Amino acid sequence: MRTDPALLEVELSGLRRGFVRPDGAPVQVLDGLDLVIAPGEFHAILGYSGCGKTTLLRLIAGLDRPDGGRVTFRPAPPGGAWPRLGMVFQEHLLLPWASVAENLRLALRRFRLSRPEEDRRIAAVLALVGLDDCARLRPGQLSGGMAQRVALARALMREPELLLMDEPLGALDALTRRQMQDEIARLRGRVAPTTVLVTHDFAEAVRLADRVSVLAGGRIAASVLVRSPPGGPPLGPDVAGRIEALVLESLARATRGAAPPPARTLSEQIGEPER
Repeated sequence: MRTDPALLEVELSGLRRGFVRPDGAPVQVLDGLDLVIAPGEFHAILGYSGCGKTTLLRLIAGLDRPDGGRVTFRPAPPGGAWPRLGMVFQEHLLLPWASVAENLRLALRRFRLSRPEEDRRIAAVLALVGLDDCARLRPGQLSGGMAQRVALARALMREPELLLMDEPLGALDALTRRQMQDEIARLRGRVAPTTVLVTHDFAEAVRLADRVSVLAGGRIAASVLVRSPPGGPPLGPDVAGRIEALVLESLARATRGAAPPPARTLSEQIGEPER
């Protein structure tokens, strides 16, 4: 398994996306959103349910098109193609009639690899997530945490340049969720593509991410550094408490319709180093 995928920067510029409700009322979900996700960064998007987090992730993945603005990748993939993506969803979405190995093999069907090479990749990824003895099991024989680890393994099969996770632990019980957070943190030290995690769980965002951005009112209301360099320790022993206060303040301001404070003010308040 390759452990040094190309480090990709993602820039979101002026993204706008709206929908029409069944009653005909328009809803502006994203309203001129700007955000830069640094190369190799684990970036958490935090916000209330229904604030547009999944819509934003779909735009980054190319599964939806914005009404305005653009998504830019650096370095740009050749021929205008999208970068290699890995995606993990709240539900594992494994085929119930297929073994773990065959579920993973499906992720490689566009690569036209030899059967031995596919087997090598499957074995390597299962070992990476600690499930190397589960290749022949079917999803119904797995616990919820094990099934979600298989879903994570499937996302890593393509050696992604960009890993997108849409509340991947939301369906798990509290203890299994904590174990999976530990697993993701451990994998972060082995495989480190640029990663975007969508969540409404503040503690999870701070525990896993290098930077936490708050989505509210269709825009980024705050963007706060948690670790520097990426994958390093938190910036201070009380960083979680300080960030939590800033996040809650930003959400409150967005709810009132007030403009967010300048990003530099946020950085200074938590002691973010110059970059």
